[in-house]
Amino acid sequence: RYAALLLLLTIGCQSPGKRAEKEAADGNFPEAAKLFWQAALDAPCPERGRFLLRRAQIQGQAGYDDLNGATIDQAIRSCPELPDGYWLRARRNRDRGDREQAMNDARFARSYFPEARTMYSELAMELETERSIREHAQKLITELQAALDPTKPRRKLPGREAVTLTRQVPLPLTLRYQV
Repeated sequence: RYAALLLLLTIGCQSPGKRAEKEAADGNFPEAAKLFWQAALDAPCPERGRFLLRRAQIQGQAGYDDLNGATIDQAIRSCPELPDGYWLRARRNRDRGDREQAMNDARFARSYFPEARTMYSELAMELETERSIREHAQKLITELQAALDPTKPRRKLPGREAVTLTRQVPLPLTLRYQV
């Protein structure tokens, strides 16, 4: 009986962050997310941002992707000097296919995380390659449209005003045609 009371007091006296980690380890994601929120309310920056980012990770594990993104954004707003939030959001945006936003966030985080530097370089090369391909394709489309335009006058061969480009085959006069 005393052991249960002592355990209750020990768990009750732990900080919300430690209790949240315990709940997360046990797989109780809703309770862990709630405890990380409570820990973030009482903590100064940068701990507040770290608690919010940990909450976002828990929400992601639980399948709450919309809440996950909103919590990451909230962590960045509350502690903008914390690079971890930008790095987490960069990875999330890259995974979701938003490469430009991922590149913007990786730009901030690249001086703190080597992986962010690599991601930034890869995304920059991908976007530049895509831009180059798009420009080339647009140029080809414009040239094709100009070539197929029926209202555009046809070019004549230079230096030959009245040249006919058909093969002329003489008809033998001895052939008789029957009608």
